Amino acid sequence: MEEIRDWGRKVITGESPLVSILIVNWNGKALLGDCLTSITSQTYRNYEILVVDNNSTDGSVEYIERNFPSVRIIQNSQNEGFARACNKGMLYSRGEYIAVLNSDMELDKHWLEELIKPLQSKSIAATTAKTLFFDDREKINYAGGAVNFLGFAFPKHFKESKDIDLEHETTEYLAGGLSCLRRKVLDEVGLFDEDFFMYFEDVDLSYRIRAAGYELILAPKAIVYHKADFKKMKDKFYHIEKNRLRFLIKNYSLKTLLLITPAFFITEIGVLLYSLFGGWFHKKVYSYLQILMSLPKLIRQRRQSQIIRKSKDSQIMAGFTGALKYEEISNPLLDNVLNPALDFYWRLIRRVL
Repeated sequence: MEEIRDWGRKVITGESPLVSILIVNWNGKALLGDCLTSITSQTYRNYEILVVDNNSTDGSVEYIERNFPSVRIIQNSQNEGFARACNKGMLYSRGEYIAVLNSDMELDKHWLEELIKPLQSKSIAATTAKTLFFDDREKINYAGGAVNFLGFAFPKHFKESKDIDLEHETTEYLAGGLSCLRRKVLDEVGLFDEDFFMYFEDVDLSYRIRAAGYELILAPKAIVYHKADFKKMKDKFYHIEKNRLRFLIKNYSLKTLLLITPAFFITEIGVLLYSLFGGWFHKKVYSYLQILMSLPKLIRQRRQSQIIRKSKDSQIMAGFTGALKYEEISNPLLDNVLNPALDFYWRLIRRVL
């Protein structure tokens, strides 16, 4: 059985609102020490820490209880994935703002202070931190997110110098484990879509927030050091590809879906070839089956999203890209053929969205 303690909610008053810092953990004992210690060193002091543990078997819960007794723990009886675990933590948190972290993060002492500053503006729903590599703190891991019009998402300024000017940088999506969200906006647009399980739940929520008319902001002085470990795991590709298709069907208007169709099918052929050479072709094919099986629910969800939205696709997608900019993937066909074609097509259709 899962163990949940209901601490209730309280009304936060005064000049220093309560921030709920939420960490989803699964067998992250080796990482939790640095993460939690850096939270307790923050200059902003009005916070609570909640850890939602996805049935870890490495002693994570015991480690937290022994070394960080003030941390509130929610224990799941199984690995429920990031989205559902995160939602559970949000429901049992008390803060006016909710900051979401991954366990493989270490925080600059001004992280929380800088992360909530832009939220003084009611038009801003959420902020995201600038992330540097833990082992190379001169280079950027993530400084806001970019989204391609076919749903591919990737970090901005990957491996660029930490000293570049990012004061007015925009972000098309909030990385799930790097952001601070206003509770009232979540009450309006909903939490993470648990059907995503892991990956792309942040892109989906970001789109819904922007569809509701709110802004997403990069807070460049909110610094996070990420113990990044980029692995080309077959299951990861499967979840990303399945959820990218879910994202498109669920959120885009029918007009937008029709306009992107030619580019979509051409790009899918490329992805299928990539999966074939990468050894996960069967998982890519299975993702289509999964989408077909979930289509009735997806259609219901998209009907609801189209009814409540306040912004059109043309407004939400104004900053989307045509080209695919994956720094970790270098391919002559992608760079010299597909990307120029996608970029041209996007410039063509965005005029009539």
